[in-house]
Amino acid sequence: MNAPEASARLNLQRILPEGAATRFDDGALRITLQLTVYDLRAVFRAAYWLTEKAYVYLSRPSDDRLEVTLIAKSGDSTATDQLGWKFLDDLVDHQLRVMLHRETATVRDLIVTQAFIDVDVVQSPAAQPANTKSAEMPEAIRRWQPAP
Repeated sequence: MNAPEASARLNLQRILPEGAATRFDDGALRITLQLTVYDLRAVFRAAYWLTEKAYVYLSRPSDDRLEVTLIAKSGDSTATDQLGWKFLDDLVDHQLRVMLHRETATVRDLIVTQAFIDVDVVQSPAAQPANTKSAEMPEAIRRWQPAP
């Protein structure tokens, strides 16, 4: 089975819950998302990755819903269906990334803090090595010297 045949069998409008996907006469497809399920950052990331192959329009009809309207740049409704499925796959991927980012924030902050704990980010005269004159040191070293 080739891609157009598979896409025809996996028509978003027929498979998703009623009202979750709407097909327009021009071939565009609107997918309605619940913002209680998907983070807005994940939606934007997933939408961004489609912009090479599709025109994407986002609208927010209510506080808890977001509508994503897609149309393939080729104008082919079968291609739009395929891109709709890709969008939904990418959306799950990006939503998981957002969740993991939140869950690991504390550990990540500790690692970064530990990495820079011995770095004096504010240049102080006392931080210069005793046997090195300031003029002999490159500018980058003068700014990022280890703390005493």
